[in-house]
Amino acid sequence: MADITPLLNTGDSAHRVDIVIVAEGYTQAERDKFLADAKTFLDNFLGTQNARLNAPFSNYQGFFNATALFFASNQSGTDQPNNNISVDTYFNASQHGSDGRLLYGDSDKVELAVAQALASNAHELTIVLVNTPLYGGAGGSIAWASAGSSAASELALHETGHSFADLQDEYVDAEVAKSFSLSSLSFKNSPHVTDSLSRIPWSDWMGYVDGELGIVGTYEGGYYRATGVWRATKNSKMLSLGVPFNAPEKEAFAHKYYEAIGDYLSVSSRIPGLYTPVTPNNSLFSYSWKYNGQTLASNGASMFDAYANAAYAKGAGLSVTTLDNSGIIRKNIFATQQTETVIVSQPVKQIAELSYLLSSADQNQVLQFGSANNLIELRDFNTSFVYLDGGEGNDVLKFNSNLFGQKNLTISKLSSGTFLLGDQNAPNWALRNVENVQFQDYTVNLAIHSNATTIDKANLATLEELYVAFFNRIPDADGLNYWINQLKAGSTINSISESFYQGAIFYGAQTGYSVNMSSEDFVNLLYRNALGRKDGADTEGLNYWSAQLNNHTQTQGSLARTILGTAHNYKGDATWGWVADLLDNKIKVANTFAVDWGLNYLTPETSITNGMAVAKLVTATDISAALSLIGIPQDQVLFV
Repeated sequence: MADITPLLNTGDSAHRVDIVIVAEGYTQAERDKFLADAKTFLDNFLGTQNARLNAPFSNYQGFFNATALFFASNQSGTDQPNNNISVDTYFNASQHGSDGRLLYGDSDKVELAVAQALASNAHELTIVLVNTPLYGGAGGSIAWASAGSSAASELALHETGHSFADLQDEYVDAEVAKSFSLSSLSFKNSPHVTDSLSRIPWSDWMGYVDGELGIVGTYEGGYYRATGVWRATKNSKMLSLGVPFNAPEKEAFAHKYYEAIGDYLSVSSRIPGLYTPVTPNNSLFSYSWKYNGQTLASNGASMFDAYANAAYAKGAGLSVTTLDNSGIIRKNIFATQQTETVIVSQPVKQIAELSYLLSSADQNQVLQFGSANNLIELRDFNTSFVYLDGGEGNDVLKFNSNLFGQKNLTISKLSSGTFLLGDQNAPNWALRNVENVQFQDYTVNLAIHSNATTIDKANLATLEELYVAFFNRIPDADGLNYWINQLKAGSTINSISESFYQGAIFYGAQTGYSVNMSSEDFVNLLYRNALGRKDGADTEGLNYWSAQLNNHTQTQGSLARTILGTAHNYKGDATWGWVADLLDNKIKVANTFAVDWGLNYLTPETSITNGMAVAKLVTATDISAALSLIGIPQDQVLFV
């Protein structure tokens, strides 16, 4: 009876390449040693850290399951006839030849034992790991490899070239050649060796620069013969160990993977209107989406926004077709493609109310609102898997809870412009034409995180600095996003600075600015805000800048920008370097609050007063107190 230990499980065996590692020459007391050897072997066989030598196995992550089958041998090791060593092992493995490199045992018994232990679709690739330190192995219907050799996985990769991918040896051995006819079907079907230059199976790869193996062409020698047979590259793993498989060999493996996994494609829809192909490894493919027979998108995006592409109507058919995008397959790549079709089962639900309370009846539906400013309330987090289209206007999704204390709020933006909202595990809501998510303590601006990347970083910092100069506060996300859009629409930094001055006057009760304040008072307030000079300007600076205002050389807006610029000039100065450091730290907090987290306080007034309180706690050397006052953990809001 086999002792079965799963090593890797990525999916249903019916749709995976199942690797089975069988113990040979391990006693019952050596079971743990076998499992450790099997895991090490598997890491080298599949792991990306060994990609140079194990590709294409490492390219097709997710295509494989792996199981260890332990059969206890009565004695440890393997037969070595040349050394007069005979041991009693389960599969009667033996190392032949002067160096023991030909290692094999009772393959029929292995196949029977594996078939009895595992389902018929759970053992496509069988490797017997033999407990011997001597290098050796063999191919055939199964692969044999010595576990104690540092080259065990390398040898097994070569042998699986035979047993799994139907590859041929490329080295020369005249004696062995007598047993391998050029008329054999396996040779005639070989993807990487040929006996006729008019029949080159790897013609799709001719001229390809195959990394360290050089240019794919026709190189004489292979299939144990020095002449009359040609191979695709000067060297490959089927010729020498310690080098990669060449491109035609990798392609042969990949085709065998697809043959083994069969029907690998399905389509899931966690949120209606959004469809995701399900494959063993979504990153390997590009996807072509069709709606009622018309192609709508063809790209590598694994989620398709059918609603945003006007491809969502009850009874309509939506299909997706895969294309292996790994670059490993050229010949007959269309044989690896699959198509899956889904039928839209729900109509779009039209909502006329301006204020709407989501209920359980809205789950698993697409809700389309009108063009007004809509307030969409969600009181129960269990009301999920809803696609919300707010339509035109300024629309808000309102939660009846605080942001603080919730699970991590994860926000991602699809290429269609639709936002996905949920926790780190999976999205629960899709939001289209919805501008803000409101909690009881904060609102989250959905657009700013990506919108901020569309302008120069220096201009973004300047906008944030204007909040410091005129309000001595961190910006709110809505306001900062507005000014980003104004800048993109053609407004200049100078005109925006003047607008900030007008805003500071409008909120004079909070900012201290007024239309009637003297030039001296204006300069002193700028020094306190922008430069952190609690006592205001020194006499020389006060007189100079006041004169600039009084003789109209500068406006209030331009002077603010000029003084902000002087702050950066202090960077590294032994006396005044803290001024630049303080301003930089205020901008760090501003960027965290408004851009990284997309946060707003609930009213313009609280945005000013609370933003001032946060900015007040920033020092030239520390921002932790300011972030603590915000009260949101670093990973509370994650834009991904």
